[in-house]
Order: sequence, then structure tokens, then C-alpha cells
Amino acid sequence: MFLDMHVTMNCNLRCRHCYLTDDAYNMGHMPLDMAKNVIIDYLDLPYAKSEKRVVLSGGEPTLYPHLSELIVWFHTFFNQKVSIASNGAGIDNIIDVLWMNEGVQIDLDGDSKVHDWLRGAGSYEQATHALGLMCESCVSHSIQFNAHQGNKDTLDHVLDFADKTECVGVNINLCQPIVDGRGLKPLPLDEFQMLRDMVDDRGFYYTKRLCYLNGCSAGLTGLGVLPDGTYLDCPRHYKKIGQYPDRIENVLQPDKPLYDPKIMCMECMQ
Repeated sequence: MFLDMHVTMNCNLRCRHCYLTDDAYNMGHMPLDMAKNVIIDYLDLPYAKSEKRVVLSGGEPTLYPHLSELIVWFHTFFNQKVSIASNGAGIDNIIDVLWMNEGVQIDLDGDSKVHDWLRGAGSYEQATHALGLMCESCVSHSIQFNAHQGNKDTLDHVLDFADKTECVGVNINLCQPIVDGRGLKPLPLDEFQMLRDMVDDRGFYYTKRLCYLNGCSAGLTGLGVLPDGTYLDCPRHYKKIGQYPDRIENVLQPDKPLYDPKIMCMECMQ
């Protein structure tokens, strides 16, 4: 079970592979009370506590003005670590409230030249600084590598940096060209698997069961929520399935059949 909370749509970058629309960036921040109520509702679902994961994302979650307060509240009331998906922008501002076993994931998509081409000038330095800071502070962290034709030859660089900064994992994701004209070319599945094997050979943890290879679980075992309280079956689908204060238990669709990845996702990879 996962809850992908887009606590803010503000972002300091405009990445070539981002699936968010221009309208989404104008949505602003989630009210703090709403964020707390959504988390309480989610953790109240009739599933084992160990099976539930709260992911704070965005936009860029470190730009959320209440992020430190929300993390401290979450630790205090649930005695549970939180997951954060970040490009590294404001890790300095929250490092003091992070637990050692926190699940912080930083995007690193190649060496400085390739990463900055994908995400913008200075973004490589921003990401590597965040990874180094968490290593120094003994905060558990991992890397997200979004694989495409333009950066497949830089994975060794990323893995070496993961070693250097003592990352617990390197998640590798298949980057798809959501919007034409951004210069991205997807990888064939056999090349993608070769990169996953490289991560495995180096001994890093990575997600082995990917939704677009094994059957989509959107709206089944998790959902996204936007700053205005819109519940989505998956942030990438952008299919609305409810609206806060709807109960999450009523929003989930446990009887819905799994999407066939060969129909839903493989067509997007052509």
C-alpha cells in the first residue's frame, strides 16, 4: 500500500521527462490540516501497518512550507518513517528532522552534463550535494535513475556515486517521452533489463516488480492526492477517482481488474 502525497506542485526545475502539466504547477500547496487528515485516514485503512507507505512528493516536496512540521508530526503520532521523493533542492532545510532510517530518494540521472541537460543547469550539483549531506548525517537514502537512450552509458557513474555516498538502493525507472519535442528517446526493454542487472550486480536494492512490466495497480493498492484534495488512481494517469474529504477506503477500487501492461504501457514505449 502506498499514498503518494503531492504536498505541493511548486518546483524549482522543469525536467524534460516530467509528466505534470503546466496547469498543475499553479496548484500551490496542500493545507497542513488536509495533509494530516489524509494521512490519518490512509493509516486507518484495514491493512497491516507494515504494508503502508506514505510518500511526500510534488512538485518538489522540500518547497512545501510546512514540510518539517509535517514530518515531525508524522514521527510523533505514528512512530513511523516517511518516504520523500526529491530532486535535492531543500534537503538542507529538513536534514535536522529526518530519522536515520528515513526513506529519502534523490533523482540522479547521469553525470553532470547529462543530468543538467535533462533537469536544468546546476541540478546535478544540487542532487549530489543532497546525497553527500545525507551520507554525512547518517540518514538512509537512495537514488532514482530515470533511464533513457541519452543516459544509459552514465549508469556506472551513478553507481560509483551511490557507493561513495553509501546509498542503500538505486531504483531504476524506464523513462518514457510523455511530451514530444523534449529530445527523449526510450530504451528497448532488453537494454532496460541490462541496466537493471547492472544495479543488481553492484548489490544495490531496487524495485524488482515494476507496474508497467507486471500489471498496473493504479487505484488498487495505492493512490495519489493533489494539493487541492483530488484523489488520483495514479499521478501519471491523472484519472480522478475521488475528492477530499471522501474516505480513502471508499475511493480505492479493490475489485477493479489489473490493467494489462502490454496494452496500457507498452504502446507508450513504441
